[in-house]
Amino acid sequence: MYIYIYSFVVYFFLISVFGCTDKSKKIETYNPPKIVGENIVESYFGKKIADPYRNMENIKDSTLITWYKKQTDYSISILDKIPNRDLLIDKLYEIDNRKSFYIRGNYTTESNNRFYRKKNIGEQYYKLYYYDSKTNEEQILFDPIIYKKETEEVYTINYSKPSWDEKYVVVSLSHSGKEISDLIIIETHTKRVLPVNLKNAWPNSFLGINWLPDSSGFTYLYFPNSDSSEKDFKRNTQSVLYTIGQDPNTINYIFGNKTHSEYNITPIDYPSTKIKNVTDKYIIAYMAGVNNFWDAYYAKIEDIKSGKLNWYSLYKEKHKIKSSYGIVKDDDYYFITSKNSKNYEIASTSLLNPNFDKTNIIFTPPNDEVIKTFRVTKNALYVTTSRLGIEAFLYEIIDGEATQIQLPKSSGRITLTSRSLTSNDIWVSL
Repeated sequence: MYIYIYSFVVYFFLISVFGCTDKSKKIETYNPPKIVGENIVESYFGKKIADPYRNMENIKDSTLITWYKKQTDYSISILDKIPNRDLLIDKLYEIDNRKSFYIRGNYTTESNNRFYRKKNIGEQYYKLYYYDSKTNEEQILFDPIIYKKETEEVYTINYSKPSWDEKYVVVSLSHSGKEISDLIIIETHTKRVLPVNLKNAWPNSFLGINWLPDSSGFTYLYFPNSDSSEKDFKRNTQSVLYTIGQDPNTINYIFGNKTHSEYNITPIDYPSTKIKNVTDKYIIAYMAGVNNFWDAYYAKIEDIKSGKLNWYSLYKEKHKIKSSYGIVKDDDYYFITSKNSKNYEIASTSLLNPNFDKTNIIFTPPNDEVIKTFRVTKNALYVTTSRLGIEAFLYEIIDGEATQIQLPKSSGRITLTSRSLTSNDIWVSL
């Protein structure tokens, strides 16, 4: 068993560049651009509610667009007047450029190879890289500058996810800061981009891309309307399955109000799916929302692949299971719950006969600690807790016995990364 502990130390620099305040200096008055509101009063449940700036909701209105532009010019003019601004910027650049490169989205495979986005100093955007642990060679898999080069838009990579067998990697691309993205598929060893362009995805949120265990395809949340100015934007989303080789214009719905109206899925629900491990036999669907507790459903992955959309209710919001933290191992489902403890507990139930009213409690934290997250490995379970949000702790649970792991230094936060359910390796970042 290997536990890798990394410590990240952040240094805060206090740079005195503004000097003392000159009380004799004339106080400057500010006149930001103004906009005339349009007061709309509506009645809700017998109570009148005023909305004095309803006109600002129409982002295509020429008056609003002009006001935004004036606000931008005004803000820049104020920022340009900051004393010693250039000195401060130069100092921040100097600190920032002490690194030779930046890494995002680092994904380590079971064979210890890595996929990640990397930007070298002086570059304007991240490229997708692949690192081969056997040869110690790093290579660029994809440069987003080539994507839709015929357009004037500059696309950037906001998410990537390799298949379990590492044969393919899905890359999500967007432009102009938009969340809705295009998905492309790259063949790892040839760097060939498959003739596939999947529209209207948002994988850096909503549980991402989830490859099937046999790497034959993946699920993601599909957004029918990608226009953020439209009323139906982000409504009626559906979980879909794309199989390698299928017609990209054919949308294969697997869970949502199009396929499962009997579950009363509303237009504002986000029926997101999750497959966390290559050994998973089940796919979990979460009715994602803004609160901590969601409804959840489950199905056999083999059924979904064969077109049998046999989803079953797993648990309800009332069971107080924390969002999408659940992990499937064999036929058991491990989760975080606050049903019997405000500080949460780690518990499990069998997916052969799930019962969330009577679960197996695995770990209850000390009274002054709150569970933050957990990971399951081949022979152990690891839990992080927090005391008052400023002191973090790590526990290892083997055969029901919990042992606190002593860390090399105190930390306010612990991040856990595990390789897989068939490995005992775990990474601990402080």
